[in-house]
Amino acid sequence: MSSVPAAGATRARVATRSRRGTPTPARQGRQLLLWIHILSSVSWMSQALALLVLLSRGGTEGAVAAHVLDTTVLVISANVSAMSGFLLSSTTPWGFFLHRWVLVKFLITVA
Repeated sequence: MSSVPAAGATRARVATRSRRGTPTPARQGRQLLLWIHILSSVSWMSQALALLVLLSRGGTEGAVAAHVLDTTVLVISANVSAMSGFLLSSTTPWGFFLHRWVLVKFLITVA
């Protein structure tokens, strides 16, 4: 037997390699959506921490700054995080409520 692979096997490997190397538009869209979800979630949690710091200081300046942060920036990042998470759930084979933690996260976000 020879150790040289058949021509068809070589072409199949090359074709597989090139398919793996270039992401499909659907995969690129899902990756972009995932990045949007991650960035908006991190933004939301860091702003919640900033609210905690501002409100723990006491005084009217911290309360006013916390109110402005809450009504402008935090609302936007929370909504973007919720909607991108909802869209990500719709793109998976597991759906929305197969795993309990997805349902819990969804309910916490809506609340």
